[in-house]
Amino acid sequence: MKNRKFLSLLLLVVAWGCKREMETFPSGSQVTSSASTDSALANQSAFPSPDIGYGLIPDGIYFIKSMAHPEIYLTLDVQNGSLEDGAKIQQSTQYWPAKSQWWVVTNGGYGYYSITNYRSGKCLDVPNASLFPGVKIQQFTCHGGSNQLWRIATSVSRGISWISNKNSGLDLDVPDGSRNPGVPIQQFTPNNGSNQTWKFIRVF
Repeated sequence: MKNRKFLSLLLLVVAWGCKREMETFPSGSQVTSSASTDSALANQSAFPSPDIGYGLIPDGIYFIKSMAHPEIYLTLDVQNGSLEDGAKIQQSTQYWPAKSQWWVVTNGGYGYYSITNYRSGKCLDVPNASLFPGVKIQQFTCHGGSNQLWRIATSVSRGISWISNKNSGLDLDVPDGSRNPGVPIQQFTPNNGSNQTWKFIRVF
């Protein structure tokens, strides 16, 4: 008799425990381990290539070629070869002797670079440290501010890079993927478009 009472009590405890478990994890819920969650997050990349690295571009002097249309050689250039603060950055047909198309790329650590025009000695700069998409990029006297620092993410297999401003987090962008020389370069929301991809071509 005592054994029957004990068994009944045990079954009651087990049933209560099952009920509590069902209440804690409602129908349709999925319990995921932290390891599988981390793996899922790791697979969600902001870039279309899985082999992205930062800080892979060696210090040097480069043409920075737009890869919006790889068959066309359009590179970053200072408008009219200006030496002045505030001169806009545009894409121009690549011309080897044009020193306004040469950029001194210097790794400042943590994947961030300064990008300085070889001819003018001025830095690639987001005007007034703007956070807004569509703002046109300029050159300005180098001062080391975060609006003059650029994170370069590079796909090793594809040989292309994305260039994003440290301050705004926005990407260097060719508006509407234009094929035309003279189009001003802007910062824009990252969207994995080819008009936000660049190739660093070493001058020397």
